[in-house]
Amino acid sequence: MALCGILSYDAAGDVTFDSSTGNTYLYDAEGRICATQNLLTGQMTGYLYDGTGTRVAKGTIQNMSSCDPAVNTFQMTTAYALDLSGEQMTEQDLYADGSMQWQHTNAWAGGKLLATYDLNGLHFYFDDPLGTRRVQTDSAGRGEQTCGSLPFGNGETCTPLPTEHLFTGKERDTESGNDYFGARYYASTMGRFMSPDWAEDPSNIPYATLSDPQSLNLYSYGLNNPLKNRDSDGHSCDPDYTTTNANGDMVVHGRWPGHENRRARQSCAPFIAFFAMSGR
Repeated sequence: MALCGILSYDAAGDVTFDSSTGNTYLYDAEGRICATQNLLTGQMTGYLYDGTGTRVAKGTIQNMSSCDPAVNTFQMTTAYALDLSGEQMTEQDLYADGSMQWQHTNAWAGGKLLATYDLNGLHFYFDDPLGTRRVQTDSAGRGEQTCGSLPFGNGETCTPLPTEHLFTGKERDTESGNDYFGARYYASTMGRFMSPDWAEDPSNIPYATLSDPQSLNLYSYGLNNPLKNRDSDGHSCDPDYTTTNANGDMVVHGRWPGHENRRARQSCAPFIAFFAMSGR
């Protein structure tokens, strides 16, 4: 994992500047990144979200003074059509003539990206057990790319084509290098999230399992063990999570496959708990 540079935070604990990448960030009232600027290139990018908090568009902006598109003069360059689970189905990009044109369409099953169709045809993905792309082929099974990366997702060797969904199937933004996890953004350069975990019901340490100190870190990814844990939505570890019943007993639940709510917000627990408690 790469070492962090100098980090600046706002009062809510969100990273507003990362010297290792040269990125600055602006957050809206919901704690979502609404704009980013790379101080090395000067490029500024804005993000738009729908009513459920899912990102639906990105574009250029002229200033970092506000999240209001009318104030930062947001100009859409990319638009997303989402499925019922909030996954990116189709992407459209802005062309020189001012029109938004189709780029690709993704095929998902059970929260997993299986294939993408674009102007060059159909592409299939073969992932590792945690969902990170490792091999990409065309429709005839001919290899197009072989992908390598380090455990926290940095050091990616694959070109982000035809989609940017690489580390555990999440979209990596070219303008910042961060991965969009839905609830939060993740920086593989640091191996941690850009903002502290949060819950709809106020809590000082949301989703924490007090018997596991790693779950008390509100910025950590996958209990700080990406070799066996992954995060599906920016909140929780997969494939198992734990709750405590009325008797104070820990109950371990399976998350994959078949969980219906991609934004289910529960406590994280390492895989070993499942096997130990089930006697396997």
